[in-house]
Amino acid sequence: MQVDYRSRYELPKNEPVDTAYVRRLESARQFFVPNDQQLTQNYAAAKLDVSRWLSEAGAQSLYQRLDRIRAGEPFAEAIAP
Repeated sequence: MQVDYRSRYELPKNEPVDTAYVRRLESARQFFVPNDQQLTQNYAAAKLDVSRWLSEAGAQSLYQRLDRIRAGEPFAEAIAP
C-alpha cells in the first residue's frame, strides 16, 4: 500500500470512484505510463482499491496471504475473499 499522504494521491471520498480499471492492468508498463497525470491517477486508484480490499479482507489476514503467495499460490487466488 502506498504510504504517500499528499493530496494529489487522494481521490474524492464522498463520491463513488471506479478503481476497478487498475485491477485490469496486466503489466507494469500499463501502470507506469509516461503521462504524469495518468500515472498519478493510477497510484491514487490503486491506493484506494487496496485500502478498500484490506478493510474487507481484514488486516490480520494480510501476512497469511503474503505467505501463501511466497509459497507459490497464484496472486489472484491468495487475495480472493
